[in-house]
Amino acid sequence: DALIQIHTIQKLIKGGSISHVDEVTLIGIVNLHVLECQNVDCPCKNDAELYDANSDKFSERNLPFHKDGIFLNHFNKRLYEDALNKFINSPSLHIAFSFYLFETMKNVHASLVELNISEKKKPSLQQQFTIFRNKHIIENHIRVESTQSKDIYSQLTNVIEFERLLSECQKAIEKVCNFQIEFWSQLANILPDLNILNELGKKIYLSSQEAENFWNKLCKINPNYSKALTLYGYYLIEIKNHNQLGYELLEKAKANTYKKSLDELIKSADILFADDTAVLHVSGNKETAGRILKTNQGLTKIFGYNKSEVIGHSVNI
Repeated sequence: DALIQIHTIQKLIKGGSISHVDEVTLIGIVNLHVLECQNVDCPCKNDAELYDANSDKFSERNLPFHKDGIFLNHFNKRLYEDALNKFINSPSLHIAFSFYLFETMKNVHASLVELNISEKKKPSLQQQFTIFRNKHIIENHIRVESTQSKDIYSQLTNVIEFERLLSECQKAIEKVCNFQIEFWSQLANILPDLNILNELGKKIYLSSQEAENFWNKLCKINPNYSKALTLYGYYLIEIKNHNQLGYELLEKAKANTYKKSLDELIKSADILFADDTAVLHVSGNKETAGRILKTNQGLTKIFGYNKSEVIGHSVNI
């Protein structure tokens, strides 16, 4: 049902000039969602800037929802996210959302992340083929675009390589664990086979070296990724008995994922955007790189611009 609703809206959006019946259908879907939505982050509930990568424009947010194409694209993205919160193990939803992120939102990295997630949700044979095909399409796109946007896509290549290395590191750790279990099971026998123990010892050593090599490569790309720190930290504690280093990694992971309370965030934001401080909040995302997203009245005192004159424009205005 979720996919049917999402695909219906996509069809209506892409249809260009739509019939009166289709327009009424679209109005009904959007208005019903607006009435029932309790999510303050939903684009129907806030006036945050909405960017369209295809047209390189921001939504002016002065049109009815059903006539604002940029809003509808972000609205559809929110529907995907809401559906995935309910059906998190649905490979079809993850695959569809991945292609939507790639085709409509132009978010290549997020699209690849969704495909990687879908691979872990026990997809059918047909879905596995779709995942493989979509990955191939995206990777070809990256190769083509890398000649024009070398900095952006080299960073994206690093992200893809990091995810691959993390997966390989996890597999190597699983091998160490399995060989350890076999080793101790064999040792528990009344007459353990020394040849088997020797062979398992070699496998444990080689797998441990493999896991360590993958870990070192991960650290060269990003030594602060919480998921990787947690994985390797527990491995060091539970399997290698390197408690000190393991707990250090877990503490580092905990520090990286620490979240301030809502009151602290509001307080810091109020201080940051006080009138006696000139502040520019510039987007660092690929889609909106260099765009001014937020500022305060201190800007007027220094540069003479009003807030309305700069928000949405490039920082080199």
